[in-house]
Amino acid sequence: MNALEQLLTWMGDARLLLPVIAAMALLWWRTRPRMALEWGALVAAMGATVAASKLAYIVWGIDWQTLRFYGFSGHSAMSATVYPVALYALCARARALRWPAVAAGALLALVVGFSRAAMNLHSASEIVGGLALGTMVSGAMIYRWRQQLAIHWAPMAGAWLLAVLLVLAVPSVAIEDLLQRLGGALHAA
Repeated sequence: MNALEQLLTWMGDARLLLPVIAAMALLWWRTRPRMALEWGALVAAMGATVAASKLAYIVWGIDWQTLRFYGFSGHSAMSATVYPVALYALCARARALRWPAVAAGALLALVVGFSRAAMNLHSASEIVGGLALGTMVSGAMIYRWRQQLAIHWAPMAGAWLLAVLLVLAVPSVAIEDLLQRLGGALHAA
């Protein structure tokens, strides 16, 4: 894996994005707890959908072979969930920057997704499915809460810095391997 592929993989990694998701929820919790709870619920539903799609294939062989779909791309789904909302939240007070920020977040998610195809880690249908799933989450948050999403840049910069340090300090956890083991145990049961 070259340096660019490594960077793009890292940008869709749960070790980076889950702490940012949590930080956003905590920042919103102080003034808008309902919004923070909805964010958490949507992200949890997205994660459960990704995991369920992969387990359905591992345990029961459920797939769409003609589309080469064996489960949603988690990196694509996480990227499409987080980047548009985070960038919108950072630019929410600057009205002219809101939608360009969402577009930049969506473009970043697309690049992360397409890098998964370039590395032959996912098929196009798995990436498109992951991007669609994540876009539904980010779109729902922005549509429903667009007036209240604002986050100051300093706490978000701190959250991103902490997340980057976490990625560097914590060894890579192969979620696919964990799902394979769980699927094997469920299949054997």
